[in-house]
Amino acid sequence: MLMNLPLAADARIWTSVTGKQLEAEYVSQAYGKVTLRSQQGEMFSIPLNNLSPADQEFLRTRGLPPPSTRTTTQPAQPESRAADPAVAAQMVPGQTFTRTAEGETAVPYHVRVPPSFNSSSPPPVLIAFSAGGKGRFMVNTIGPCADKLGWITIGCDKLSNDINNDKLAFQMIDEVLEDIYRNIPHDPRRIYLAGHSGGAMRAYGITARRKEEFAGILAYGGWLGGPDFQKKPHTKYMSVAMVNGDKDDGANAWVQSDTQALKRGKCNVKLFTFPGGHPMPTAPEITEQALQWLQEDWENRRAKQN
Repeated sequence: MLMNLPLAADARIWTSVTGKQLEAEYVSQAYGKVTLRSQQGEMFSIPLNNLSPADQEFLRTRGLPPPSTRTTTQPAQPESRAADPAVAAQMVPGQTFTRTAEGETAVPYHVRVPPSFNSSSPPPVLIAFSAGGKGRFMVNTIGPCADKLGWITIGCDKLSNDINNDKLAFQMIDEVLEDIYRNIPHDPRRIYLAGHSGGAMRAYGITARRKEEFAGILAYGGWLGGPDFQKKPHTKYMSVAMVNGDKDDGANAWVQSDTQALKRGKCNVKLFTFPGGHPMPTAPEITEQALQWLQEDWENRRAKQN
């Protein structure tokens, strides 16, 4: 069950299994992760299994279920919680619905449910951003390809290149991601981000600013943002598929240095090219290839862990 603990302004010290500590307030918990807010307002989404036994007990004594025991060969299952009947009713295989994230910024997002969707075994989710803030366009472009792998595709509105206020952009991102995490059934180990142009840069930036572990990125005509951004601590061990037109001189100029920066964080990176410039490819084959590689890279990583 998703519950709000009565911590309010009472921040406490949280400790990871590796001994790292964070002073923060409890925000929410769903699908095997707890979301915390630091004193500076930064949001952290942390797998429950990464918290110290004392912190896990602290949550359990306040009514939260313990994190489930998972092996490397079993898919993650969402924690038991009271499902939102309105959302559950809309998770119809093969259909797309629109929801508005709770919060001040009220970001709409579009959810494409794959035909193979089974609520008892939540699939990976791919959350996409466009330079123009056109979430449905991203869903309509990527969704048919993601359907073949059984992934949920989500496209976020509003988050366009026109937003120059970082504080506002971060708030919008945090509110829409937290709403997705709380309400859309998904495998919490396999959260992928995607974007085109400035949307791809936004996807990269999210993995540098937020603390949850992302499985990978599907970046169309994107770049990290320059030397300063290449130094940021992006999520380690991601699978990053770069999809660039062969005539996209701007994006291609950053491929080599961005790849080097990401590989310093142990990420696997692969470039996919297609005939064209900066716009996203119209033929689905290149997107299918990129998604299939993301799937295979995940499977290869899991095999190496066994």
